Amino acid sequence: MFCQKCGAPLPDGAMFCEKCGARVEEAPINNINNNVSPQNIPGAVPPPVANPSIWSTMPLKKKIIIGVIVIVLIAAFAIYRNVQSTINLNKYLVEEYTGYNTVGRASIQFDYDQFEDDYGKKIKMKKKTDMSGLYDSDCELLADMCISGSASDTDHLSNGDVVTYEWDCDDKAAERNFGMKLKYSDVEFTVSGLEEIEMVDPFEALDVQFSGVGPRGEIAITNNSTKDYLRNLYFSVDKSGDLSNGDVVTISIDNGSNEEYLAENYGVGFSKTQKEYTVEGLGSYATKLADVPDDMLQKMQQQAEDMLRANVAQSWDEHEALDGMAYLGSYFMTPKDPNNAYNYNNAIYLVYKITASDNYEEEGIHQSFNYYYFTVFTDLINLPDGTCSVDLSSGGMPANSFTREVKYGTGYWDSDTYRYNGYENLDTLFNKCVTAVIDKYNYESNVQDAE
Repeated sequence: MFCQKCGAPLPDGAMFCEKCGARVEEAPINNINNNVSPQNIPGAVPPPVANPSIWSTMPLKKKIIIGVIVIVLIAAFAIYRNVQSTINLNKYLVEEYTGYNTVGRASIQFDYDQFEDDYGKKIKMKKKTDMSGLYDSDCELLADMCISGSASDTDHLSNGDVVTYEWDCDDKAAERNFGMKLKYSDVEFTVSGLEEIEMVDPFEALDVQFSGVGPRGEIAITNNSTKDYLRNLYFSVDKSGDLSNGDVVTISIDNGSNEEYLAENYGVGFSKTQKEYTVEGLGSYATKLADVPDDMLQKMQQQAEDMLRANVAQSWDEHEALDGMAYLGSYFMTPKDPNNAYNYNNAIYLVYKITASDNYEEEGIHQSFNYYYFTVFTDLINLPDGTCSVDLSSGGMPANSFTREVKYGTGYWDSDTYRYNGYENLDTLFNKCVTAVIDKYNYESNVQDAE
């Protein structure tokens, strides 16, 4: 059996032609002569044969279903083609956060490598240009020519801050030159994962020493830290001199120390930037006679007497004799304005009554007399351990002097004149040592003249 439409052979019982799809219909039976057909009559023209298509004989419901399927396929193909030519740029953004909380940094970058992997073989430039040869692929050329963007406010970040990446792409160039549509939108990223800054005490290894004597004390600062970020710090103090015990000084990190640099590079911050220190351990200048311990007074007396004896041995004539010395007491001088001491911060005058004599044995002359003398020591210091300090070698003797003439014969030439450092009476000594500076110094006295 053959297809009445295309003539293709048909298997027995077939309802449709496998080649053209025409429905197979049995030939009509001729009741007059079953063995005669138009094809068998010489010269006869066969009658036209009906040739209905599958679609014309298909039920309406089936036609509707097939039509819907075709429309869906066409739409899907159109969507597929559109998707294939559209690039979603947002999915290629890569975020990275580095540094420490409050000084962190954000890096929002376009992943060119992944973009190349995904589109390296799909993107083709419609018309090659001179620029094409400068790139490894058309994909790379599109990325460089059409894709751009940046993130703002990417420094000094804290966890929870929001960084926005804004695109600045050339959509028209991408579609015109490559037939590609760029899909993108500005993206907000929330900062996370930044390490917390370690808070440290920058004064932990600071050695603060006070030296000298109040109110002229001084401060010395030594940074003993072994940590790089602390060892290189600079410190300043609000008052470095004229200190007394009990004063409070403030040490601060110098403004030149870059805390931001330390935070970014070492991950540390300062728990404090200044610290107060109370001045202690300074000596203090004695302000009254009671501040002078007995043992120190005895040392000064011994030094004063040794100095006088040394002077007598070196300067006195053989006819002069030192017969004795009696300690009468002291004048203690302190400046009226401790912050404006003129010559000394304090002074103690050890006053002596000296007994001396002029002797000429051959002439039988022995003349005894008294005068007044002192040795002065300055800047007596009371130390924190309760002791007293003074420079004993700095003791001073009177610059004032008087003369005595001794006659040992009847001639005008039978006489000698001797000069003595000191004062003929106690009042004169007091006037020279105390009264002359009473406008600048207070005084305290326990001098009593010996009979």
